[in-house]
Amino acid sequence: MEKSEDKKKLRVYIIEAAGVEVCPYCNRQYIDVFDKSSGGSKAVAQLDHYYPKGKYPLYALSLYNLIPVCGSCNQGKSEEVGKVIYPFSKQANEENKAPYFRIKADDLDKLTGKELPQIEYAFEQDEEGNTKKDHANFFHHKNMYQNHQRFAQRLLQAQKLDNQAYLDGMNKVLEKENLRLSKSELRELLYGFNGSDEELLQKPLSKLARDLIPSLKK
Repeated sequence: MEKSEDKKKLRVYIIEAAGVEVCPYCNRQYIDVFDKSSGGSKAVAQLDHYYPKGKYPLYALSLYNLIPVCGSCNQGKSEEVGKVIYPFSKQANEENKAPYFRIKADDLDKLTGKELPQIEYAFEQDEEGNTKKDHANFFHHKNMYQNHQRFAQRLLQAQKLDNQAYLDGMNKVLEKENLRLSKSELRELLYGFNGSDEELLQKPLSKLARDLIPSLKK
């Protein structure tokens, strides 16, 4: 693997084999691999050594230690280990099931999407041993996710149509084409998400959507 071209091919192979399409550290950016017009593939994503290869050379080539991430998170993480949750562990799966974000409940207009909402953490920040708090604060997720206020606002506005009456009305129109929507299909049309665990690895901001919209929780 001395040739730089061989290293690029290996990185593309590892990223594709991992099946991760969204950065597991921030859930904001795509992990991109694409075919170049000149031939071959290119990976925009980076491979983070969860355990830094300088300090842990034994794990330098371990597949379990190579995490496909976005460039921003890889640069920000640097050689940190203790405050960052390893994304492919049982602990991370449990963390993903619990709420991470919520809308700050100080104004009804913000809660319903009439105004831009304030996004905050949904977990107790002063709890001792709270690894989720350490992870979130290390990557500055609370401040970073304020860039997605308009996205959150659109989710809250779409929630007004997430009801049986609207579904019945849609199906009445669709009957003419012999089509019918289920509740889950309507929600995916409204929000762009279905709330599944698989989406966390496939769609940016899926964790934010699942936390903010109760009907997407599974």
